[in-house]
Amino acid sequence: MSIPKLAERVVKPTNFCRKYRTLAPNYIKPIDMTIAGTLLLALAGLGFLFFSSSIFGSYQPRGGDYVAGYAWGVILFFLAFLGILLIASLLIAYRGGFDWLSEHTAAKYLLLLFGLISSVSAAALSAMFRNEPDAAAVSIRWFSGFAPILIPVLLLLAGVVLNNESLRNSLPPLTYKIPLHLGFWLGLLINGLFVRALVVQSSANAQARVEETLAFQDKNHQRMLQEIDSCDVSKNMVFILVMTDANQDKEVRERAVAKVKTHPQWQQELIRILGTGYASEAFNFLASNEVDDKSLFPEAIRTGIAQQAAQFRESIRRSSHSSHFYPERFLWETERVLRTVERFRDQGTDFTPAVKELRAALDEPSDVEKSSMKAEKVLDEWLKKAK
Repeated sequence: MSIPKLAERVVKPTNFCRKYRTLAPNYIKPIDMTIAGTLLLALAGLGFLFFSSSIFGSYQPRGGDYVAGYAWGVILFFLAFLGILLIASLLIAYRGGFDWLSEHTAAKYLLLLFGLISSVSAAALSAMFRNEPDAAAVSIRWFSGFAPILIPVLLLLAGVVLNNESLRNSLPPLTYKIPLHLGFWLGLLINGLFVRALVVQSSANAQARVEETLAFQDKNHQRMLQEIDSCDVSKNMVFILVMTDANQDKEVRERAVAKVKTHPQWQQELIRILGTGYASEAFNFLASNEVDDKSLFPEAIRTGIAQQAAQFRESIRRSSHSSHFYPERFLWETERVLRTVERFRDQGTDFTPAVKELRAALDEPSDVEKSSMKAEKVLDEWLKKAK
């Protein structure tokens, strides 16, 4: 037997199939959508009774893990409640129960979806925040005494009428339109008040953060001025050199520079500091401020760059984790070294070998993985231009 003929015999209906295929509709009836809708509404109603007795018949927790549990309980219930109502509403809409919303099918279903979500979310918000003290909760607290119960009841009552076609046709349309409109507009009002309160609260929080930042900056500003005024530059000048950098507030910088120059031998003190482990502090001053006699500094600057390179190497060797090699590491010190070099290039000193030594220091081996640092790129670009 050929394959086509064999296939024809396999798929060809038998006499038994032909006989009972026409009889099947008489014995296998489709699911009655009215019954299905009734069962769904009954399930939603029973769940609502259990839920409402739980949240309004007991004390709402105000602290600890119980608050989170209560909130999640409210969210999960109303999500389930919304899901059941959506399915029941689709069954009702399929049988023409919501044709009065709009002549256009897409608009009808969008209005239905938006109305249900708006109403149920408002009931959920009212239940969740009925005893919360924050401003957003206070804005809807007046509704919390009745909205979590009234809105679901209105939706269920309208659903019962719309689901039963004979009941829907025998009663005036206002019987189901009034509850739905009331639930929708009440939900819209609650949601609108809550969103408005959130916006106002967010704006107030942002303003408070700005004020807090300004207060901190002012406090820090006064602290630095006090440190400058109380500094004994004959012994501790190195500790206020960072305040002479160009990135500082004008008043702080000018006060710090003036204080430094009260030292009778302030230039010689800067030269001495360049030869120590505090060379980076001296570069803070030299990168942003003029000196009286530039000719005193070129050799000391080369010594300071060597000190800075030694600090880089030691710091890399001490690094114990790959996160220590963040992109901005050594960038501050590198930029101030190069700015200082640019200020003193007119003294006829070639700083290129010293800068190469600083760049080589960044290649110091480490026991942990090193990532690329911006200081490497800055030094490479400077050396490329210096050729």
